[in-house]
Amino acid sequence: MALRGVLFDLGGTLVRYHPPDGDWREMEEIGGLAVRKAWAERGHKVPSEEIASQTFWERMRKLWYGIPAGEQDESGHREHLSLEHQLRELGLEWGLNLTVDDVRAGLKAYVDAVQAVATPMPGAVETLAELRDRGMRLGVISNTIWPAEHHWHDLERFGMVKYLQVALFSAQERAWKPGRVIFERALRALGLEPAEVIFVGDSLVADVYGAQRVGMRGVWIKQPYIARGLNIEPDATIEQLPELVEVVREWSNAGFTTDPTGIGGE
Repeated sequence: MALRGVLFDLGGTLVRYHPPDGDWREMEEIGGLAVRKAWAERGHKVPSEEIASQTFWERMRKLWYGIPAGEQDESGHREHLSLEHQLRELGLEWGLNLTVDDVRAGLKAYVDAVQAVATPMPGAVETLAELRDRGMRLGVISNTIWPAEHHWHDLERFGMVKYLQVALFSAQERAWKPGRVIFERALRALGLEPAEVIFVGDSLVADVYGAQRVGMRGVWIKQPYIARGLNIEPDATIEQLPELVEVVREWSNAGFTTDPTGIGGE
């Protein structure tokens, strides 16, 4: 069957959401301090910067590590998988009596602070352009607690939107990788069968395993650390996103063929 589409993860794959020399924890601490500042400016008695950054990081780490693989297939979206909910809970943890406007101000402060350090991953735009030129239908599936419009803004400002036929965000879709639902929705939106599409991401569980369980090939962007006990075998492993073009070329030569006439809308 012809290879006609590529779906991508967002954070860590197309866009880096922490400083180039930083990590996930630094990203969350930047966001947490921005929330603290926003609430202090609105008259709330907030904790020290040290306590604020530590408690915010611990909350986010617990949230992400606490999401069971595939939970969304059986039991639906959880209210806690949203930034707004996490900020309401953080306010309670800090002993604050927050209004709806306070929560919205904190959300905006967090997103603005993280977006200020976000950058496209090296070669991301060029890779999208090359694959689109080869006739691929392209899309994004992102696990995120952010409201979708903020990620759309990132895709737009980094010049990626024009290459994409679909972008699905878990907080909006109320479905989560590696659950099957969000992958199946993306495939329907592309109008393609699983065997016609590959998925590319930096997570062995959410991206590679999630894609493989619905019948897609999974390409892993190699990471320095792998959780013990994982026995997931990517169909291909790359270190930098531009290497994906060669993977697509090799698979096409081995029996997959692209369909230059199969491009959907912008």
